[in-house]
Amino acid sequence: MNKLARVISITTGSHTWMPLLVVILTFQQWRLHNSFWQLGITLLIFLILIPFTYISRLIGQQRITDWDMRDRQQRLLASPLFLLSSSTALFVAQFLAHPQVLEQIYFLWLVTFASSVITQFWKISLHMVVNTAGIILINVIFSWQLPWLFLILLPVAWTRYSQKHHTLHQLLAGVSLVMAVALALI
Repeated sequence: MNKLARVISITTGSHTWMPLLVVILTFQQWRLHNSFWQLGITLLIFLILIPFTYISRLIGQQRITDWDMRDRQQRLLASPLFLLSSSTALFVAQFLAHPQVLEQIYFLWLVTFASSVITQFWKISLHMVVNTAGIILINVIFSWQLPWLFLILLPVAWTRYSQKHHTLHQLLAGVSLVMAVALALI
């Protein structure tokens, strides 16, 4: 069971979700606007290449232990760059993105901002944040045709809890934060 929990934890982290969301947002841009290269490259640079390179560097310098960043203090090292990088992506997207895609990028930015603020004071489950945000974004883009994707949250929560990475409150806070942001934007 421990190996299964580890596999679930690895495959449902932000290093999996962010590339998937960039592809989905780029596809959405192409579908709505027929112009996607500029936005796709912008999202690739600011939501994947810069943050992932920075985390790899922190791991190489042994300032953080791994991609999970279970220790809140380690998250504090990455949080400012993630916020700056996602803010830059949002700013550039204002000039390139179709209005619907811009709203979706704004949703991701608000989730990133709120998670960063909370992380300054308390450890929230970022796995639950990124999975819930990804599932909501996919459902918004595909007109709520895939509500069953929310079932993914169950094994993710089990994994994070059983491996003692999070408490039940931290897991629920991750889901609740994203739901609150989504409801605020409706």
